Amino acid sequence: MFVGVLCCFLAPDFTGYLIGRVVCGVGFGFVSVAAPSTIGSFVPPDMMSMAMGIWSTWVPFGSFVMFLVAPSLVVHGTFASLHLLLLSVLALDCIVYAVCIPPLPQTVERKSGGRLDASPRDNSMWVRQLKQPMMWCVAGAFASFTFCFFAFNTWISTYFVESSMSLTAAARIPLVASLFTIMSNLYSGVLLKRVGNQLLLFLLPPLVMALMWPLFMLKVTVVSYGCAAIVGAVGGVLPTIVFAAAPRLALSKETMGMAMSIVIVGENTGILVGPELFGVMRGMTGHFVLPFWTLFAVGLFGVLFSLSIWRCRVFQLAPPHKEALEANLSNQLPH
Repeated sequence: MFVGVLCCFLAPDFTGYLIGRVVCGVGFGFVSVAAPSTIGSFVPPDMMSMAMGIWSTWVPFGSFVMFLVAPSLVVHGTFASLHLLLLSVLALDCIVYAVCIPPLPQTVERKSGGRLDASPRDNSMWVRQLKQPMMWCVAGAFASFTFCFFAFNTWISTYFVESSMSLTAAARIPLVASLFTIMSNLYSGVLLKRVGNQLLLFLLPPLVMALMWPLFMLKVTVVSYGCAAIVGAVGGVLPTIVFAAAPRLALSKETMGMAMSIVIVGENTGILVGPELFGVMRGMTGHFVLPFWTLFAVGLFGVLFSLSIWRCRVFQLAPPHKEALEANLSNQLPH
């Protein structure tokens, strides 16, 4: 990501800038897979929900800082100053990652070159992980969330600037959503640990979030701030569920990286398609009515995927035997 931002900073033209953004995207993909996989490898299972709730704050916290700092920095400074700030932060990130993330613990068998067991090294284990239906259901839930959340983050400032609101003022609305999302990431980890596989925890947050999108079309400032707060207050629950589900659905520690990669495929699909499709529909129709109703429809798909995760009972407080859970998961499809 540091190299990508550096390419953007030094880019002589738009093509060079796009190349830098591609490099940034590759770095983003590495971080989004490696970091939660590392958490899943070191954190005890009974603390996984809390740990993934904390990890889930990475996007809303970054968005909060972005909407707080970037508009003022660009308005009163230059894009070059924004790139220099990003380079400084990423350089610090490199140091923190190198110092704070230890290597995976080495067992006696692994040190001596012996096999830990037959199944993790068997290629069929990787194939079974890749074909696991619930893993892709979790990815679908995340794709629905990121489709809506990133389309909202990308376009909401433009939407209100077109309504004669200043850029700095318009950026405060997604800033509010990001602030409340940080809090909901944290308390959803607590709830998931305490209540486990309760229906309302899987049903209400994505449903309420979906119902908020059409209300932004009212263009009433107070209503928009309220909707943004509600979106944030419930929006952190589904990412926490997704990140906590992936390690539980991994067939072994060796396939945990692949399980997390499948989830990140869903995340990045939503990030890629959501803002782009929202913008295309805005350009084709000349207004934001169809884009916001599309967010509502995609949000309902998120509800269905979330209910499928609930149905597989992967978060029940007394986990079933591994083989029974695996058999249950293999028979579950999103409905």
